[in-house]
Amino acid sequence: MFDVFGDLNWLAIIVATVIYYALGGLWFSQLVFGKAWGKSIGFDRPKEWKETTIYYIGPLIGCLITTITTAILSYALNIQSLDDALLLGLIAGIGYGGAVSTTNAITPTNPRPLMYGMITGAYHALGIIIVSTIIFSLK
Repeated sequence: MFDVFGDLNWLAIIVATVIYYALGGLWFSQLVFGKAWGKSIGFDRPKEWKETTIYYIGPLIGCLITTITTAILSYALNIQSLDDALLLGLIAGIGYGGAVSTTNAITPTNPRPLMYGMITGAYHALGIIIVSTIIFSLK
């Protein structure tokens, strides 16, 4: 096996995490998919709404964990080309990010689970593709 944490490129992980997290900030903003996402979960944002710290820290930690996991997979699979990095990102993005997002959306209290799954799943699929590409590019 390999020294899992010692063999990873931590600069690439930090860069990829920040970009993945920033993509989420844009993706879920009111200018892009934020309104549709709110509608998908039945949330009508009051004008005075302010996110609490958990809305910023939670996704950042999630992006970091996903990026580390993608870096480990990239290393373990010995990704040697941009095409392979894109394929890894596509498989993990759709296979994990998209599938888990849609599965989690299917609850009795979620009025539009497929809309939620599409918005959130597409974010994770694109984000993980970007992460995998960055991990490969900054080897």
